[in-house]
Amino acid sequence: MSGSVTSVLAIGASGKNAGFVVPELSRRGVAVRGMVRDAATTQRVLEQGAGEVVVGDLRDHASLVAAMRGMDAVYYMAPAF
Repeated sequence: MSGSVTSVLAIGASGKNAGFVVPELSRRGVAVRGMVRDAATTQRVLEQGAGEVVVGDLRDHASLVAAMRGMDAVYYMAPAF
């Protein structure tokens, strides 16, 4: 990560790949905001190192705009299917 990236929105933060990325970003001192579709996964994402979690949906433009507000970068890996 570049020294200028201090905050990252991790879309799908409760997913398998983000489960590796979120803790590593946190370990590197990056503020992570996790975005999840299901509020029931919020606690797990916080335990992985996210500083905050927002509930949103990729099909909802407003939730994406709100989730990205103030972030330097976005991490998103599309599902394999």
